[in-house]
Amino acid sequence: MKLIGARRLTAATALCLALGTLAHAQPAAVGTATPADKPWLRSVRINVADFDKSVAFYTKVVGLGLAVPSGTEEGYKMAVFTPSGKYTQGESLMVIGWDAKRTRPIDPEAIGWLSFYVPDVDAAVARVKAAGYAVTREPGPVDPNARLRVAIVKDPDGYKIELMNFKISPPPP
Repeated sequence: MKLIGARRLTAATALCLALGTLAHAQPAAVGTATPADKPWLRSVRINVADFDKSVAFYTKVVGLGLAVPSGTEEGYKMAVFTPSGKYTQGESLMVIGWDAKRTRPIDPEAIGWLSFYVPDVDAAVARVKAAGYAVTREPGPVDPNARLRVAIVKDPDGYKIELMNFKISPPPP
């Protein structure tokens, strides 16, 4: 865990903060830091097997904006996503890469998960199911008294994706 201000954060929460998806939970020091005065997470990159399928998953299913459409080098493609779809200094990025020569491994078990705050977990899971991807944890509270609702799904390459929001969950039956 990493200590930011007075908060202890898991790696997944730190990623969400870096992506700007948990703005309401963001400590002032993180929100006001610039690359010149404090360390910050600039990007997270995953390698994928099917570039176009992954771009569609992260834009249409998760809801990220495509900030930099696919840049192509010899046998390699890359796309950059941000919550807003615009690239600005200080906004962290998610990058996917596709390597035709397979010199970069695809290993979804190499990371625990990617975590995204979404406005409506149930709607996001419905999009995941409609697109034909696996749901490994249906939407629900983390514990009976929690306001945090979480679902876990898998992207086209099997990376675990945590979808979460802070809406009040209905009481358990």
